[in-house]
Amino acid sequence: MIWKLICWAHLIKNVGQCFKDGVKGFRVALRKYSVEIGFNYDFVRNESDRVTTVCRMKEQRGCEWQVHARMEHANGWLYIRQLNNVHTCGAAVRTTKHNRMGFDIVSSEMVEVVCDKPLLSAVEVRRDFKKKYGLDISYTNAWIGIEKARNCLYGDNSESFDQLRWFIEESLRTNPGQQTCFGYG
Repeated sequence: MIWKLICWAHLIKNVGQCFKDGVKGFRVALRKYSVEIGFNYDFVRNESDRVTTVCRMKEQRGCEWQVHARMEHANGWLYIRQLNNVHTCGAAVRTTKHNRMGFDIVSSEMVEVVCDKPLLSAVEVRRDFKKKYGLDISYTNAWIGIEKARNCLYGDNSESFDQLRWFIEESLRTNPGQQTCFGYG
């Protein structure tokens, strides 16, 4: 079976590659890339304008894989400045579980699905990830990922209630003496 993850293997490609979402977009791409390739990494530098990572096997096996990216302050984009994209450690093996597979990746991948099916359950998300991506994710990551996707699409519930409070206050201020009834459902 060919999973959707195949495109994740090309998220970190070459020197000069641009990430328009800056450091945040680069970190997400790096996480997805490491899940697909099957290795783990450590941050040497993880700052708001530059990121340097090395293979976790650098110390143990002398792996030479590394990537360094720096922000161009003129446009706010992050560019890969140095990349050694070869794992000399032999540790790059894709498995069905990966510790970098978190709820943020689940959220980013499930936004469109949640839009079509707002009552999607965490069990369904786990099943979909296994089927589409060949990955086993925890129930917690699935549940938090769905909630983040819903918040991205529909906004935070607390913000909605704050807006409702504001609406009531404004309604009472501009229409004194008028009664307003709000229903649910």
